[in-house]
Amino acid sequence: MTKTLLIGPAGCGKTRALLEAFEKSLRTSNPLEPDTFLIVPSAEHTERVVSLLIQRGLPGFFHKRVTTLSRLITDVFRVPEIPVVSSLTRAIIVRDLLGKNDWEYFRDVKDLPGFVGLLLGGISELKEACVTPAEFRERMNALKKYEPAFGPKYEALAAVYEGYESELKERGLRDLQDTLRIWRERTRKGGQPPVRFKALWLDGFFDFSNLQAEYVRALAALSDEMIVTLTAEEGPVREDAFETIRSTRAMLEEAGFKVEKMKPVCHRTREPALLHLQRNLFGQNIKTGSGTISGDRNGARPPEGITFLDAVGIEGEIELIAREIHGLYASGNYRYSDFAVLFRQVRDYGRVVPPIFERYGIPVEVHERDRLKLSPWIGAVAALLSIFRNGWRREDVLAFVKSGYVRKFGDLARDNDWLSKFEAGSFENGVLEGREAWTAPWVNETALAENGGAGKDKFLGVLLELEAAFLAAETAADHIRLLTHAVGHTFGILEISDDYTPFTRSDASAARRFTTLLEEIRMNASRVGAHAVLFDSFADQFLGLVELDVYSLHERDKNRVQIYDVSLARQKEYRVVFVAGMLERVFPVQIREDPLLSDWERAIMNAGLEHPLQERLPRQSLERYLFYLAVTRASERLYFSYPHIDLEGKESLRSFYLEEVQRLFDGKVPVVKQKLARPYPGAEEAITGREREVAFLGELRERVESGGKIPAEGPPARVPLDKLLRAITPIEAVIGDPGIRNGGFFDVGEASPTRLEEFAKCPYRYFAHHILNLQDPTEDITSRQKGNILHWVLEEYFRDFIRTGNHHAAPEKFVEEKLKEAFQRYPLTAEQKFREDLDRADVKEMLLSVLEKEIEKLSVRQLRPAYVEYGFGTGKDYRSPAFRIRDGEKEIRIRGRIDRIDTDGEGKAGLVVDYKRTAKLDREALAIGTSLQLPLYVLAVEELLKLEPVGGELYSLKEGSRSGFYRKESAGKFSLGISSKVALLEDADFRHVLARTVEFVKRFTVEIKDLKILVRPRDCEKFCPYPALCRIEKWRLPVILQEILEEDKKRGQSPF
Repeated sequence: MTKTLLIGPAGCGKTRALLEAFEKSLRTSNPLEPDTFLIVPSAEHTERVVSLLIQRGLPGFFHKRVTTLSRLITDVFRVPEIPVVSSLTRAIIVRDLLGKNDWEYFRDVKDLPGFVGLLLGGISELKEACVTPAEFRERMNALKKYEPAFGPKYEALAAVYEGYESELKERGLRDLQDTLRIWRERTRKGGQPPVRFKALWLDGFFDFSNLQAEYVRALAALSDEMIVTLTAEEGPVREDAFETIRSTRAMLEEAGFKVEKMKPVCHRTREPALLHLQRNLFGQNIKTGSGTISGDRNGARPPEGITFLDAVGIEGEIELIAREIHGLYASGNYRYSDFAVLFRQVRDYGRVVPPIFERYGIPVEVHERDRLKLSPWIGAVAALLSIFRNGWRREDVLAFVKSGYVRKFGDLARDNDWLSKFEAGSFENGVLEGREAWTAPWVNETALAENGGAGKDKFLGVLLELEAAFLAAETAADHIRLLTHAVGHTFGILEISDDYTPFTRSDASAARRFTTLLEEIRMNASRVGAHAVLFDSFADQFLGLVELDVYSLHERDKNRVQIYDVSLARQKEYRVVFVAGMLERVFPVQIREDPLLSDWERAIMNAGLEHPLQERLPRQSLERYLFYLAVTRASERLYFSYPHIDLEGKESLRSFYLEEVQRLFDGKVPVVKQKLARPYPGAEEAITGREREVAFLGELRERVESGGKIPAEGPPARVPLDKLLRAITPIEAVIGDPGIRNGGFFDVGEASPTRLEEFAKCPYRYFAHHILNLQDPTEDITSRQKGNILHWVLEEYFRDFIRTGNHHAAPEKFVEEKLKEAFQRYPLTAEQKFREDLDRADVKEMLLSVLEKEIEKLSVRQLRPAYVEYGFGTGKDYRSPAFRIRDGEKEIRIRGRIDRIDTDGEGKAGLVVDYKRTAKLDREALAIGTSLQLPLYVLAVEELLKLEPVGGELYSLKEGSRSGFYRKESAGKFSLGISSKVALLEDADFRHVLARTVEFVKRFTVEIKDLKILVRPRDCEKFCPYPALCRIEKWRLPVILQEILEEDKKRGQSPF
């Protein structure tokens, strides 16, 4: 027998050579004799190979001869009497194990989403590494000696693996990974008939697990000829990029494969730049700047065929790709199937790509398996079960009845107007949860029966009847029958449109998975044996499986742009390739240690183990190899794209792999940047009919606003009159409803600085918070209470200091006494007693630290606390009237409460001190008008107490640090000890800060009164509580801020 390892660079003809040999073998052998196979990595690769062979005119029944390694293993190493366990049953087994055993280490995490999947992944990895439960138990016992503190963890992991394996055997099932072991055992006993192959070819693989390597050895022993291909560039200077291939090569050579090297000639492309990139990527001794790179002079000039696409955000990145594809396709030289977009992981982009490509009329197929729990169709079914499982919570009831997939309620037709009244009634009557709250009489309940309405009782009766049936059911089969009938008949959820759209296809796939899940539960119950199954157990099983399950879609039409993970694109080639999402920690992906077994634990565990577990962190070489595969898929054009802002609105860095690409071409790779100067495309950029219309209307508005002439050439197509009128009519972003305008909602009265700051940061957030009175779901009551305690104790301390002129001799004793009273005034509550104790200790430690630093600082400064909790405005607790700002003939009143004011010995100068639990004064926030409190307090102290302002200071109680802005002369005079030069301002700059603040207050107050509610933030906070309401596109934030600063400059509000 012969075993050959065929090695060569990408595009050198390895796959072509195998296809020719495979085709020749099929043409000269009996097509019905299964003795020759071409083995590829995935089912998608089999489709491609079969298609290529059909194009070559190969006749006969050869489809089953092109297969995957897992499928061949199933066919060859047969164990038919022991079924392979499904992924859903695996999840049920592990979930049951966690429920039956109270392992201490898993107690707090066993019910968390994803934890069952994590354990299943760990079991699969152990089986792929050929580690038996007995070996794993031995290794875990050894680890206990090194780390006794983690003994419960090692015990629980070993017990889960043992329990899982035991349960499999008890049910008469096996994992696919168990096949070779069982087959070898039977072969040794003479129970398996011999299998022989004439030839086996493996193409497209680059890495084998321990178990896969064992299968390759076993198959090689059964075959007369076996050829395996590996894609790699030769040469010692590129070892880092091909380390993964090197270890695979070593394994195969050890198994007896003889290396045969292909000639390093690339048949895929003749583009000089693409060839240069392939041959030199990740090379270490390449000269740059001279134009001579290993004898190749192509690096000295800008590469033709390689381009960077530089976008602001992810949507902008996909739009740039779509525009490039549209332009190339419009040239008439390309089909859509000539394009591929490759990602390191498609899932982050999977839902962004299709709608943008659809806008440009580009058909696309995304090769990504969707999480079933994200399907809106299955979401309706899950919400129905959650109503009864979670005690009729309002969010579950409304999620179900408002779902568009629920087409009827028994005999009652769906009535959206009635459902809106029903929803409003639940809020009006304060219904949060509990069946009784829904069935009790409601205020204004009769309105639900008006105009032929169904009435609440009749409507809820449908759900109550179904719940009663579920609670009476005793077997899994009963529950399945009830749920199937409810979904198909009672609520009409199974009525899916026949229209062939992405949405209906997704719904149909989800519905098929729904049937599969129920069948899995039924089969699992039959294997376990007859016993009662309560509804809660059935619902938990179903919802747990929904959490874990995935499904995929495939298009009928193959003339589409293909969207792949890089790993799926091996063996494929396209004329034009876009490698997208080129960001740090995205490509290359950030490698993290396994949460179950760290690399340190794996290293100890691997000592002496025949088949070691892979450590995670050294896997960066695989990332380099995947990047090499990505850049070698193109034959004509190669694009790299990246956004500056990711999906979460955070700034991101482009991948350092792109610096490697630029290095190979002396930094001359051309860059196409997304244009953001205008919110609409120029006429020369417009591609789609919608874009041409928007471009014309945008230019029309721009000319009208600037006083220019209206374009004489007219619109590019028929534009409705109302759109033309809107284009030349100034936009007023104001609320026009008279009822709202005259309802007093926007009457500022006495404005507080914090309220003005909120409007300055984001008018829409101000509207949601103060006008709509929406609750902040992120507000932490404990943090607020801790802040109240800190303020009150510090007030009491410095009030005593002001009265006596001295610090307390024993601050710790003072703090302890005051905290007893403070905890009664502002109680701290927590679900667990120890958490409350920790919060109390945290407050005490913070107070003692603050007082220690303040006592030291005040011994040096020439200022002493003179006022605490100084309030100004209307109210019995305020000591002074409101601070007034004149705005022409109008007057703006400001109220507030200053934590502390320190004055000099003569009582002529004052420093404002404001406590924050954690904060730092941002100089940029002062410049753009979003930090108003300190400057307003400084102005109030100057006006109301007639004190010469020294400055404003924020004291961060948690960090014990100060930040602020100060008059430079006064800071030196009173020995404030300010080290930050940017915080020390000359008199003119200090006054400029205060004057800018006054102008901002005037401006924001007018905008509030005029109801100007723009979705146009100056400062879009990271943890905004209203993201579900906000319509802002994160990538536009830098552009919006720049526009705002330009407007400020025109108003004369330039930064200091």
